[in-house]
Amino acid sequence: MSFNCLLVLSVTVIIGTVGYAQTSKVHRDRKCIMTLDETCQIYVCTFPDKFPEFPGGVAELGKFIQKNIRLSKENNGSQSKVYLSFIVTETGKIECLSIRSIKQSKYSIIDKDVLQGMAKMPNWIPAQCNGTNVAALYSLPITICLANQ
Repeated sequence: MSFNCLLVLSVTVIIGTVGYAQTSKVHRDRKCIMTLDETCQIYVCTFPDKFPEFPGGVAELGKFIQKNIRLSKENNGSQSKVYLSFIVTETGKIECLSIRSIKQSKYSIIDKDVLQGMAKMPNWIPAQCNGTNVAALYSLPITICLANQ
């Protein structure tokens, strides 16, 4: 039995505080609102002028996902939507890669496979606010459809 994997990619930038980003400490820096992500202990820009970008854009991100996410054989004929969240730092480095979930349970096999593949991401082009690189929260919903063959 072999498995074909179709990953349907949709990209959404989450603005403001989502999931684990908290707003208990806020400061303003040259009209850029920075919010402390308490889980990661990193200040992220809430409304950057320019959002973080994967090198080469969305099309290259889709190719990266197709190439690097390898799903376990235990995933047979299932469909799943994974909400990947991470912070792109002011240097473009990926920090705090996690799966956002409504239910705070352990990661599923698909979640672990997605995290393992996405941990290989190269540095991104960082967000900018007032011409300065800033850290920003990024959310990436990935729909996974598996079919037995």
